[in-house]
Amino acid sequence: MDQRTPLDLAYDAIAAARRVAVAASARAGEQDRDDGFPAEDVADLARLGLLAALIPFDEGGAGLGEEPGATKLAEVLRLVGYGSLALGRIYEGHVNALQLIACYGMPAQRARLFAEARAGHLFGVWNTDPPGDCLKLGNDRRLHGVKTFASGAGFVTRALVTVKREPGSSPLMLVVQLEPGCRADLGG
Repeated sequence: MDQRTPLDLAYDAIAAARRVAVAASARAGEQDRDDGFPAEDVADLARLGLLAALIPFDEGGAGLGEEPGATKLAEVLRLVGYGSLALGRIYEGHVNALQLIACYGMPAQRARLFAEARAGHLFGVWNTDPPGDCLKLGNDRRLHGVKTFASGAGFVTRALVTVKREPGSSPLMLVVQLEPGCRADLGG
């Protein structure tokens, strides 16, 4: 499916999610290990248009992430999670990221990031900081610090992260571009 054209998945999204769930369920056992990741299942989400279906209708998507699509989105999430809980968690993070971008992104940001979703990039939300610490954006424009949870690390290619410029300042949301295979440092 060419995801660069507007999607009309309002009635197909549930059928697509069923197809993903069946395939994901068949593969779930082989991924149930510490280094497991449902990469083939994410590829199915992209191939069937579900990575781009969240994009608002007026921006070339199916509008599944908008209020009128909420019931269908809930069913899509339920089906995907039923097929593979790991895939459901990863897809839910992708959904959350695109919904945050739709709500808070500037028009140019939205256009660029939605194009990246259409191109098959997997988004995630990494916002949990350890107590008393936060990820900081340095003057060198590099991120310093840790996130407690980074679901999909190594596979998510666009991570929406919360950062602060300095302690006590209001948080910012940034979308960090990651290369496939980029791993988090799990050391203490």
